[in-house]
Amino acid sequence: MNGALEILEPLLISGEAATAGRVALGTVEGDIHDIGKNLVAMLLKGSGFEVNDLGVSVKADTFIEALKEKDGVVVLGMSALITPTLDEMPVVIKAVDEAGLRERVRIMVGGAPVTQEFTDEIGADGTAKDAASAVRLAKELLKA
Repeated sequence: MNGALEILEPLLISGEAATAGRVALGTVEGDIHDIGKNLVAMLLKGSGFEVNDLGVSVKADTFIEALKEKDGVVVLGMSALITPTLDEMPVVIKAVDEAGLRERVRIMVGGAPVTQEFTDEIGADGTAKDAASAVRLAKELLKA
């Protein structure tokens, strides 16, 4: 799948456009799955977003550092595929709060085990069922 993404990315990301917004994106600590995250990153870039893809098994501190690099409103996207790593998402959200960044950071979460109920429970701003929906969600979150 990653090989196919390498072929598709240049086709989906073309031309120059004004930045639609900034997104810091990563798979939470303990999880190395990245196909869904990579699809989201590619579609966000293709939609004009500036994407800082932090990779896999990203620690809360790394997310915070990435958020501090940019001024203004930023979308933080976290993904997880294996259920035990879902516990890392509220850890990151708490770190965002403690760093005093929550007012300007919109948080979206995703991955197969993520539900709307879980999203609400941890205090994230939204979730999407697929990569295309994640792009729409990022746009909506930046308008809020």
